[in-house]
Amino acid sequence: MQITGDVGAGSALLRSGATAGETIYVSGTVGDAAAGLELMSAGTPNEYLSARFLRPTARVALGQSLVGRVNAAIDVSDGLYADLGKLLLASSVGAILDLERLPVSTALKACFDEQQQRRFALSGGDDYELCFTSSQDLPAEVGGVAVMAIGTVTDGDELVCRDHSGIVNYQDSGYLHFQ
Repeated sequence: MQITGDVGAGSALLRSGATAGETIYVSGTVGDAAAGLELMSAGTPNEYLSARFLRPTARVALGQSLVGRVNAAIDVSDGLYADLGKLLLASSVGAILDLERLPVSTALKACFDEQQQRRFALSGGDDYELCFTSSQDLPAEVGGVAVMAIGTVTDGDELVCRDHSGIVNYQDSGYLHFQ
């Protein structure tokens, strides 16, 4: 399927506008859809997580409400780590990602240990949440959707993950199309 349309001048949210010093945000919770798929595949579905995979909510209204407030944005369809990496590459910047700030749902916490939660949150795709950068301090809810500050844009070209113990080595290419 292909969908086309028009975007008003100055109202497109691009990947290429992030600058050093901005805060990185993500909407909703991440990792739910991939966790739901894994549980369904194992024959032990969780109602909430399965629904997040089978019926994702596109954050179109949120995206529209962010126009003029954010400088770069991307949807989380191939995994947060990979999609944030695409945004950073398009903007020619790096970032520090605070792993302990990743928003995960109560359902994900109930079904998986902390290491698995982190794996789903970073590499699970199909959540269709928005990841974006802003020089403004945004409230915890925008347009009726929870948003969480998860990191900072830096000079350079590396995406560095950290938690309370320091730098965490992490690499993930996300979902690879056409393989």
